[in-house]
Amino acid sequence: MYDHELKIVGHPDGVIDNTVSEFKTISPWTLKKAEVLPYPHHIFQLTGYMYLLRKEKGLIVYIEKSTGEIYEYPVQLTDEDIKILKAKVNLIYTLSQQDMETLNLLDKETLDVKEWQCKYCFYKHCCPVNNKGGVSIEHENSAYSS
Repeated sequence: MYDHELKIVGHPDGVIDNTVSEFKTISPWTLKKAEVLPYPHHIFQLTGYMYLLRKEKGLIVYIEKSTGEIYEYPVQLTDEDIKILKAKVNLIYTLSQQDMETLNLLDKETLDVKEWQCKYCFYKHCCPVNNKGGVSIEHENSAYSS
C-alpha cells in the first residue's frame, strides 16, 4: 500500500476483516528481558499499516522461537496515533530534503535513534547520523555514483 499524502509504503503481514496483523518472532532470552510488550516501535509500525489500510484494529503477534508460544496484543488506532505518525513521517521527509552540512549537525541523541535501529536500517551506509566519526559520506556516496 502507498499513501500519497505521507509518501509512505507498507506491507502488513495480514489483514482479516477489520484487523491488521503483524507477526514477530521473539527469542526466549528477549522475552525474559523485555520490560514491556509489545515494543513501542512495533506498535508504531502497526499503526502505520492501520492508517494506510484505514483500519481501526490491529494485532501484534509474538511467536516465541523455541516453544512456539504465542503472545497477542491488540492495538486500537486513535487520532493521537495518526497525529504522531504524520509528525514522524513529516520529520523524516523534511530531514531527507536537507543538505549534508545540515544533516551532519544531527546526532542519534537529538533524533532519539537507538543503535539497534541503525543496525537494521537500509540507509545506514549513507547516513550522516549513523556515520559520526566513522565512514566518510562522500567516500560512501562516490562508490554508488561510479
